[in-house]
Amino acid sequence: RKRYIVDARMCVYYLMSKHLGYNNTEIGRIFKKNPSTILHAIREAVILIEVDKHFKTRFDKTMEIINPQVVIKDYI
Repeated sequence: RKRYIVDARMCVYYLMSKHLGYNNTEIGRIFKKNPSTILHAIREAVILIEVDKHFKTRFDKTMEIINPQVVIKDYI
């Protein structure tokens, strides 16, 4: 699997959960994934936002495109 695809998927799960209010079961149904897979990806995204500068930069750029008013610390 390509890292950029995995990272993008994690960001989507995270944003759907935290920003749009979907639960893990709903996200899992949309993407045909087990809810525990969604939970793991969201937890991994939170960790990467905190420790991986490259991931955080890409995440921040995504958030700017989606909503310029959103501040990253609102999600953590």
